Amino acid sequence: MLLRQGILPAILLCLLLFTSCKHKDLLYEDNSLIEVHLNFNYDVTARSPEAMRVFFYPSETNAQPFKFDVSGTGGYIRLPQGTYNVLAYNVDTENVLEVESDYWDTFMLTTPGEDVEEEEVTNEESSTRMIFRTVLGNKLPKGEHEATFRYHDAPEWTCVARAYQVEVPLKKEHEDVSTDNTNKNAILTLTPEPVVYTVNVTINGVEGLSRVATARGTLSGVSAGMYPGLGHSSSEACFVLFNTRVSQANGVITGQFYVWDPRPFGDEDTHQYLNVYIWANSGNFYVSADITEQIKEAAKVGKTDATIDLSLTTEMDLTQGATGDSGFEPSVNNWEQVHQGIQM
Repeated sequence: MLLRQGILPAILLCLLLFTSCKHKDLLYEDNSLIEVHLNFNYDVTARSPEAMRVFFYPSETNAQPFKFDVSGTGGYIRLPQGTYNVLAYNVDTENVLEVESDYWDTFMLTTPGEDVEEEEVTNEESSTRMIFRTVLGNKLPKGEHEATFRYHDAPEWTCVARAYQVEVPLKKEHEDVSTDNTNKNAILTLTPEPVVYTVNVTINGVEGLSRVATARGTLSGVSAGMYPGLGHSSSEACFVLFNTRVSQANGVITGQFYVWDPRPFGDEDTHQYLNVYIWANSGNFYVSADITEQIKEAAKVGKTDATIDLSLTTEMDLTQGATGDSGFEPSVNNWEQVHQGIQM
C-alpha cells in the first residue's frame, strides 16, 4: 500500500513537468518571431538555382545577421521585428566559400586557394624557370608574371540579390514587397543577378592533336573574389587553372570557365597572361601570351555574366617534339615553350 502511495505522486509530478515545459516553448515561438514569405525572380539570370542562402542584416545595429537556407523557389522564414538589409546568393555550388559574412561590407565570396610550391630549376637550354605544383599535382613552368599570384579555383556560376531597408513585418509600399493573390499576405521578392564572367578560350594552329594525352591552362591576374554587399570584386589578384577539350576534327583546343572579375578591383597595372600546357606522346609543350589589352577591353563592358572570348593562333607541331619525354608523366625539365606565330 505504501509503495502504491509513493508511485502515484511521482507519476503526477512527471506529467506536470512535461506539459509545463512544452507550453513554455510554444509561447516563446509564437510571441517572438514574425513570418516572412520569400520569393525569387530569375528574369535577369535566365536560370534558376536549386538553393539560396539569405542574410538579414539589422540596419540600425552591428548585431549578427539572421541566416536562412531556402529552396531556389523561395519559402517561409521567421525572424524578429526590425529593419534589415537583405543579401542572398545561390548555394548549389561546391567550391564557393563565405569569408567575413558577419558584416555587410566585409562579406566576401571566394574559392579555395593555395600558395603553390615553387622550386628553381635550370633547363638544359640554359634558361631559368620557376616550376609550380598545382593542386592537381602537375609540375608546370611558371613565368615571373605569376610569381606573386596565389592560386585559386575558378568559381562556379554564382548569382547575388540585394534589398535595402526592408521592414519586418513587411510593408507593402517597399519596392521589393508585393502581395499574393488574396491581397492579404506580403511577399519579399528578391531578384538575383549573375556575379561571374564566362571565359571562352580557343587555341588554333596546333598540328598533331591525336598525340595529346591531356591539356590544361592558366589565366593570371584575375580577381580572387567579390564582395556581394558592396557590389564589386576583390582587389587581390590570383591565377586560375582550367581544363580543356581537344577537338581533333576541328583542330582546336578549347576551354570554358568562370571568373569573378577579369581584373582585380582598382587594378590598372597588372599584366595578364594566358598559358596552355600540353602533354603529348612526343613531349611536353606550353604556349604563353600576354592578353592584358584583350582583358581590359572586356572589362570595360562593366557587366557580369558577360562572355570573354580569348583566341590564340599558334604554329605548334606536336609531331616534331624534341624532348623525348613520354608526355604522360610530366617532368620538371622537359618543357618546350612555343614562341613563334602567336596571334590574338
